[in-house]
Amino acid sequence: MDKNVCFVFFLASWFMICRCNNYEKREIAPFTHIAFSDQTIYVAGSGGIVAFHKENLSEISISDYKNNWLLMYVKDGDVVIQCNTDEKNISHCRKLDFNLKSTGVISTFMTGNMKSLPSYTMVPVQVSPLAIQVAVIGASSMEILNKTYGILSLRLDNLTLFGPWNIEIKEGCNIVFKSVIEYNSHVYFFYQMQKDGHVSSRIGKSCSRDDIDETAGKCDQSYGDMPITCTHKTFTFDELEVAIIYDEVLIVSFRNETESVMCKYDLKDITFKFSSREVQHCNFWNSSQ
Repeated sequence: MDKNVCFVFFLASWFMICRCNNYEKREIAPFTHIAFSDQTIYVAGSGGIVAFHKENLSEISISDYKNNWLLMYVKDGDVVIQCNTDEKNISHCRKLDFNLKSTGVISTFMTGNMKSLPSYTMVPVQVSPLAIQVAVIGASSMEILNKTYGILSLRLDNLTLFGPWNIEIKEGCNIVFKSVIEYNSHVYFFYQMQKDGHVSSRIGKSCSRDDIDETAGKCDQSYGDMPITCTHKTFTFDELEVAIIYDEVLIVSFRNETESVMCKYDLKDITFKFSSREVQHCNFWNSSQ
């Protein structure tokens, strides 16, 4: 399906769900995540997950997993992946069937800073002899097995950590991921850095190859990042909110205390800067990377 059509369908579907189905009384809303299969729309929020028939938006099923921070549909296997945090700030990711029933596959426990929701994307990877899907997640901080990650990844077939995209973060750093995008064999990370009351923004980039050796960790070694800003009417905006990439164009929304702007970048220029000396490893990432 054409991406413009998908975007219009997304907005139309979201509007119809909010307009025609009142879940506030059932403590499902507000909705924060949406995923699609060929026949079903899945929507998750602070109070649970709802599955709708795509054709008429009639309800199929409801799950009571609360405080969701990830929702994905995986066509291979016709399954839904969700991650949520409980009242003790412990997170798990689960594999659900198309009716939102648990399949029994669950990740190890994680703890993290959930003041801001993580951003994520799905990346196809060839791990010989298997073709798998991987969730690449940008989190403020997520602790797993006594290590704290700013970027982590999970295999979606068994919900275990996937080696190449797990990058540790130094203690005390305050970062907020806004968008994570897989495009043209790379994964792009858009995030804010918050320090001493000032907000700045950066774009990170890592490889996304089909021939990754899971044990080699080459993708985290390929990671680099650089500042990103937008100047409009002599004012420089440095607080990004969301980013999308379409047809070799990067579009980023920035804001300040009074207004917002949309800025367009040629992805070829971004790629050139990543290949130049302007790119560095940020000093808040663990020095072991």
